[in-house]
Amino acid sequence: MQIMLFYKNMMFFKVSFLIAEMLISFSTFCESNNEQRHTTELQSFCT
Repeated sequence: MQIMLFYKNMMFFKVSFLIAEMLISFSTFCESNNEQRHTTELQSFCT
């Protein structure tokens, strides 16, 4: 029982860490895209 609880906690931390990493990379991608102004589609999607 204790091992399952520990495993669930580890999975939760891994998933939340992955989501946070994706959000950070996505926000930096939007910032660089706004600076370069290559495509208007991604700009409107980011804002």
